[in-house]
Amino acid sequence: MLAMAQNSLTICLSKAERDQKTPNRWTLAVSAHIETGSQTPLDAIIDITLDGKPLVAKHSQQLTADPLGSVKSDFVITIPNNIPITSWYPNDVADNTQQLYSLQVRLSFTRQSGSVGSDQTNRFPDHKSDAEPDPRRWPHFEVNGHRVFAKGSNWIPANVLQEDLTEAYVRDLLVSTVSANMNMLRVWGGGVYESDVFYGNNEIESVIAAFVSDERHKQNYRELFVKHMQTLVTAGDTSRPFVTSSPSNGLRDKVENYTAKDPGDLRYGDVHSYNYMSPQWDSSVYPRDKFISEYGQLSYTSLDTWRTALPDSDTTYQTSSSVRHKNRLGDSVLPLLAQKAFTTHQYYTDLDMLSGIVQNEGTSLAQMVAPGIQNMTITVEKFAELVNASKALFYGLNKTTITEFYVKHVNNSDPQAMRQAYYDYYGDLLIKCPTYLFAKKYQELSAGKSNAHFYELTYQGKGVGWLCPAGQLCHGAEVLAEA
Repeated sequence: MLAMAQNSLTICLSKAERDQKTPNRWTLAVSAHIETGSQTPLDAIIDITLDGKPLVAKHSQQLTADPLGSVKSDFVITIPNNIPITSWYPNDVADNTQQLYSLQVRLSFTRQSGSVGSDQTNRFPDHKSDAEPDPRRWPHFEVNGHRVFAKGSNWIPANVLQEDLTEAYVRDLLVSTVSANMNMLRVWGGGVYESDVFYGNNEIESVIAAFVSDERHKQNYRELFVKHMQTLVTAGDTSRPFVTSSPSNGLRDKVENYTAKDPGDLRYGDVHSYNYMSPQWDSSVYPRDKFISEYGQLSYTSLDTWRTALPDSDTTYQTSSSVRHKNRLGDSVLPLLAQKAFTTHQYYTDLDMLSGIVQNEGTSLAQMVAPGIQNMTITVEKFAELVNASKALFYGLNKTTITEFYVKHVNNSDPQAMRQAYYDYYGDLLIKCPTYLFAKKYQELSAGKSNAHFYELTYQGKGVGWLCPAGQLCHGAEVLAEA
């Protein structure tokens, strides 16, 4: 008997679109992915239903797994007339069209001793999304033949601890998205793969969920995102164009071999706009482009938090001075470089300043800036060479003095010790010394009107940060610190 635990089934709805020859009929492209522990051919019986009505009944098929135990079975199905389909449109385009349909695929495997099955149910809307393939017009968005003006936001993980998320909390965020008249959510690729609670929620169906140095690095980028990712994604989803990156110039990126000199060209989109220094309520500070997929802004505290301390009158536009005080970094505290602000006293002196560092700031930062350095053999000469390279960003460094200071108490024949000495130098240069100097100068120049507090994090119960070896506290570790 074939054990149930040996098989798992995943449904992938590749495409749902109108029949080209008969516009009032729809077709579904369905892929069933089966993971099995058996290397022998499986005699399967496949049943597919839509909202409980049969589309495929008792279809017999022999499935043979590849060497990794994976099987894929594809179906293109015409939906019968007795199953009414409503064309889906996003929020603010057509009301009451965001209907979900329940697609169930069931596999039964027969054996002399009996039969076992595996099934999965997906909920989905019937819509065809597209982006204009003409590079001169890219991007424009079209859903079921209707051109859509994108109004939306980026979705990042709703909680750093995914297990703390509740369906009610996710639904509240999605309802807020619809209430704000958004019709698109761009799911940030640096987050997590969202759960079925997110994609299966009725409110998400009111918006479109959109997914996405040196020459050696460019080659590696093309190898991963063009050769492999593009091949895999387009094979699994033929319903929409594939874009290799964001920001991007769309299909025009191919002209520059997918590593454009200006991947956020305002003539093409898609563009990221980060502007921390301009007044955020002034619409003229934002670029005019075909499609802006990210706006980087200094976030306000959540409205729920404001209301625990402020009256409602303070939290409506125009906001009160107490609310505007929160975002004074952008246009009031330091609109200038720190050195010039301190020299000209163009900053507020009525704020207490809390500045801090962690014990091993440079370990992860150096690896992010110079991938591969963790495998580099660093001699005294190489150390001096690396210090000299820093002069491109930091004027006036004396490589001889700096090298002698950091390696004088280090075993020069120990590659790991020399590498750590460089990490220490890099952390001091980039984070520790500037942060300490900033706090010190702020205290000195505030003339007793405010206080500057400075800390170094040297202990943490668990979690040490990204690219950080055991026993160290690296850049960003303070966000994981325990009380």
